[in-house]
Amino acid sequence: MSCIILGLIVHPFLFVFLLCDFLRITELKIIIKAIWISKYQMGLTGLVFILIEYYYTIINYIYIHYMYQYNTCDSIW
Repeated sequence: MSCIILGLIVHPFLFVFLLCDFLRITELKIIIKAIWISKYQMGLTGLVFILIEYYYTIINYIYIHYMYQYNTCDSIW
């Protein structure tokens, strides 16, 4: 109830705390624990994804750089 009152009075962003109610479901607690335990492996997977995206950007810029220049893009940045 306090989240509702604060959301109405202070800022609507505070309504987001009402979404924490899903943590009462047992199956979702198990899923959250599984994600939290393997956070290191998931972080490394995200890092590999970012590196692959970076390499893909460089390769595209090398081979199809003429497409980027029409939009006043002179570098990868």
